[in-house]
Amino acid sequence: MKITDQNTRVRLLYSLSLGGEVVESTGPDEPIEFVTGRDEILPALEKRVIGLEPGAKAGFEAGPDEAFGPRDPDAVRVVDRNELADRGQGLEPGMVFRIRDDDGNSLVVIIASIDDATVVFDLNHPLAGAVVHIDLEIVAAEPVS
Repeated sequence: MKITDQNTRVRLLYSLSLGGEVVESTGPDEPIEFVTGRDEILPALEKRVIGLEPGAKAGFEAGPDEAFGPRDPDAVRVVDRNELADRGQGLEPGMVFRIRDDDGNSLVVIIASIDDATVVFDLNHPLAGAVVHIDLEIVAAEPVS
């Protein structure tokens, strides 16, 4: 069955690379699953599977607008270390955390920098602004009613 742009349950394997280095991938026996037309996956990935069939393989580049969005300079927060319950003990630049916002959405937060007085949190996705390469293989496709 060919994958359509609406109501096709797709299972696929993928790897996502940045500058030739794989930064995220499924295991060989751990496909991801989504339904087309429901915004459940990166727009670039959903767009590229339309028309493919099980067994098909593809590779493509995706820019920020189709992948993780552009970097937003307003998504950087400077926090006084004294406002943190533990005064920022144990925090180091580059550390990544998942937090929930007021609406319950999961956000990735990166410690951009830290000094004696402040901690700079970057709420941009770690791959925001990047052009990524995605390789995929369609494992299964079936209609959803």
